[in-house]
Amino acid sequence: MPHAARRPSGEGITFVEILIVLAVIISLAGILAPFVADELDRATMREATAEVQSIADALKRFVADTGTFPTGELGGAVFRWLASDGVIPGIRGDDGEPCDRLDLYLVKSDRANGKWKGPYLPAIEADPWGRAYMVYVAAYPRDDEGVWVISAGEDGLIETLGHDALAKGDDIAVRID
Repeated sequence: MPHAARRPSGEGITFVEILIVLAVIISLAGILAPFVADELDRATMREATAEVQSIADALKRFVADTGTFPTGELGGAVFRWLASDGVIPGIRGDDGEPCDRLDLYLVKSDRANGKWKGPYLPAIEADPWGRAYMVYVAAYPRDDEGVWVISAGEDGLIETLGHDALAKGDDIAVRID
């Protein structure tokens, strides 16, 4: 019975063999890395899209119960922003400014009228990039304005406003008409 060629005992793997194995591993990593990175980006986008839709659905239930979108106590304001952390991260390049917190309408009843039947969500976390989800509510809606639920996307700037028909820039948004 023929025997397979064997190395004499005591001999190990040569340096050249190690280099060849390392070169193969590095080549495979270089080929696969862009595919893995693309899939991670797509997964992040899917997560943000699902969260935006979940917040939009909660807002619809809030409106069904209370008869109005949350607009807070701004009185004569032309539009109203609500954020999951209470700070607008930036709108088309402007610095962030305070605004009302979305959870006070959808998670707790601090700002809602007596018709509130929530909680509509258990909690509102940050988007996949660590920033607040935003809701744009027109205080005096016109025919061309809707309510938007927005994640500012990777660049962190909100580019979608009430009169926009589609989400702008890298915003992930759902419009509620």
